[in-house]
Amino acid sequence: MKKWLKGSFAILFYVICAFVIAACGDDSQVSDVGSMPDKETVWTLDAVYAQAQELGYTGTLEEFLATIQGKDGVDGKDGVDGKDGVDGKDGVDGKDGADGKDGVGILRVYLNDNNELVIELTNGVSKNLGVINLNGETHTHVWDIQETIVEESCQQKGYKFSICSACGEDKWEIVEPLEHSYESCVTLPTCTKVGYTTYTCKNGCGDSYQADEVGVISHNMVNGVCSMCGLVDAISLKELRYDIESYTGKKVAFYGIVSTCYERGVYVESYDETTQDWYGIYVYYGFALTKEGEQILSVGNQVYIYGTLSYWEMENCYQVIDVSYDPFDLDNPHNIKKVGVGMPSYRDMTSSQFFVSVEVNGKNVDYAELHQATSVTFKDLYVERAYTTCNGGNNDGALILTCRDENRRTIMVRTIVLYDEEGNMITQDAFIGKTITVKGIIEVYEDQYRIKVFSINDIIIH
Repeated sequence: MKKWLKGSFAILFYVICAFVIAACGDDSQVSDVGSMPDKETVWTLDAVYAQAQELGYTGTLEEFLATIQGKDGVDGKDGVDGKDGVDGKDGVDGKDGADGKDGVGILRVYLNDNNELVIELTNGVSKNLGVINLNGETHTHVWDIQETIVEESCQQKGYKFSICSACGEDKWEIVEPLEHSYESCVTLPTCTKVGYTTYTCKNGCGDSYQADEVGVISHNMVNGVCSMCGLVDAISLKELRYDIESYTGKKVAFYGIVSTCYERGVYVESYDETTQDWYGIYVYYGFALTKEGEQILSVGNQVYIYGTLSYWEMENCYQVIDVSYDPFDLDNPHNIKKVGVGMPSYRDMTSSQFFVSVEVNGKNVDYAELHQATSVTFKDLYVERAYTTCNGGNNDGALILTCRDENRRTIMVRTIVLYDEEGNMITQDAFIGKTITVKGIIEVYEDQYRIKVFSINDIIIH
């Protein structure tokens, strides 16, 4: 019986609430959602529930009613049955029951300063439903107080701290890294370097790479010289020697074999098929080359030389200077290069060959002058006398030997300072009155042609 009564009271409560609230007002009296209506206005149940939802309430209508209705009253005890009366007259009818009290309506629904949902009833009672929880939020947050703790970049995540200006709640956010955003810069190819495109990230992370390589373009040769890089066509050493004055002060390029190294320079020579003879030049590199560059100019290497032809007045000879080697740009056409290996000529020479004239471009030129800086071998030279250099310089001890060949022609031999295996200086006495075979380089000194020897191993005493 109690369960039946309890269910009946609940149904009766819903009916009364609907009747009372409907009797106290209608939908036309409801103010805009979220506003604070006048306290004289009584809200309908639908309007109250809608307002609660706008303020963040997420429960059902039944759950909402359950929060504001009172608890069921306690069932009264059953009365004790009276004793049977004595038969007599009918009893007097009981009096009518007193009128029930007026129902209670709802005046307004609002959030207080603590973000708690409050329902104010017409009887002055307020129902506080507590802080509304909408999926973990008390309301629609306004995250307008923000601070970036770590700026996101292409290489790392960012971290942001935010505060809701309405309720004071704070939160941390992880910001995903940026994606690279590249801008391109095109480097056009030249006749000496390839072209390519450099891609650099605009976000400032420093990421960069090169791609889309384009090969070198052809040289623009004008009168034997590239107008873009200054490269010249390679010529033969014979062509250089035959017209050496016209090349003086200009860039030249040629191939040859290194025959001798001397004083930070080398002698380079090449063979010409048409004249069946050798032509050479001295190449001075000084301190311009790296160790790798100097190794390219080792004796016996066939090399490519690019430099400037100049006249060296002190030695009264021509030489090539301004040679270079860049190990970080091996394709640079201005680099000296090793292109193979070969053997210096050290061809046998006699006075009858040495002291002749050759017609070049309509002029007679001494053979020795035309073939300066080439390697030769003179055999069976008799040393008549010798002179030892003694002028207080680095060449003190160098020898000049006056020799005669089998034709009684004078051949001059000049040496550097020579030492034996024990490091002792070799003097002129070791050669005077002896017959020798020498290997050396043709040079000119004070208009006199002679053979220059660079090692004691290049002199054989008979």
